[in-house]
Amino acid sequence: MTAAPPRLSLDGVVMTHPRRSHAARALSAALGDLRVVMDPHPGGSNALITSIEAWGAYAPDATHHLVLQDDVIVRPDLLVQARRAVELFPDAALSFYANWDSLNGAAARLALMAGCGWVEAVRWEFFPTLATVLPVRLLDEYGRFAEAAAQVHFEDDEVLFDFLQVKGVPGYVSVPALVEHGDLTSLVGNPKRRAACYGGGEPLRGPGQDRLAHSLTLCPFFYRGMAFLLVRVGEPADHAWRYVHWSRGAPRLGLDPAALRRRFDREFAASVAPWASQGQTEFLFSLWVVALLLGLIPRTGHLKTSGPPVSDAPASGATGEADAAQHQALIAAALGTLAPGALMDSALPDDSFAGRAEWLLRIAHDGYEAGREVGGGVGHVGLT
Repeated sequence: MTAAPPRLSLDGVVMTHPRRSHAARALSAALGDLRVVMDPHPGGSNALITSIEAWGAYAPDATHHLVLQDDVIVRPDLLVQARRAVELFPDAALSFYANWDSLNGAAARLALMAGCGWVEAVRWEFFPTLATVLPVRLLDEYGRFAEAAAQVHFEDDEVLFDFLQVKGVPGYVSVPALVEHGDLTSLVGNPKRRAACYGGGEPLRGPGQDRLAHSLTLCPFFYRGMAFLLVRVGEPADHAWRYVHWSRGAPRLGLDPAALRRRFDREFAASVAPWASQGQTEFLFSLWVVALLLGLIPRTGHLKTSGPPVSDAPASGATGEADAAQHQALIAAALGTLAPGALMDSALPDDSFAGRAEWLLRIAHDGYEAGREVGGGVGHVGLT
């Protein structure tokens, strides 16, 4: 007789520093009085040391442990969604957040455009730790690993990434994010951050919620004002990532960079000329290109999906229409974070597009729709 699988049980804590304990306690109360774990060495600001304490504070009967940082804004149903995620992926590390300017944020946007609720984490940068779940069976070993790393390191997300790689533990990121970064001043000097796409508001629904995007081979990445393509080198189980200027990868997608520039200039150059500098215009073209790639790549075989099938047919009935409307709203949110995320650390000032938000959204949406138009016509792109 086969033994029944163990019952899954999730517990959670909020990690904090004494200077921000008020925020931690408010967050704890909002989620049913989660335990608050305080920085054991408050004279400094070492997120790794505090996270070691937080990961070690799991309940004896828990199979999975959630750690939240104190500066997050959460959905009211976060714990319900987290339990659902544990049931979907009981053996994985799960993150409910990816930064708007990160590689995982880029992958999350692409997965969203492909109709998925999860994406395989990019094995090149840190594993996001703003809101994270790990299987309890890993935590004692992780604690020892992290304590050794803490002698020379203080970034908890980088150390967790290293541990997951060493142990071969898969990591998945929710799409959209289930928490948003708050506005508390960073204790370690990080600039303002937001999620690539935050799913606040209405309950998540639709068949795509349980789908996983994985085995990505190309992913558009808008970084510091420039359009890149992340390119996977190797096989899904054993690979590395590189990023190249988008124009170098364009032929792989049947795209003509010169033709794309002509189309952008025809649509927008004259309209933005009265107020946009050359640098701003180049930024806007890069925004348009990345949005186009987000519309195109899910239809080109450069990622795989698993989980319940999602139809491309128009939604029918009240439920289908509501699901489709929510998906479109999330796509709009993801396109809306492209520009502000890429302005960070770029050559342009952060306020370069103050009062021009409608232009950023219009250009991003136009690019996305242009990519969808190309769709199955890869190799026969008529964007002249």
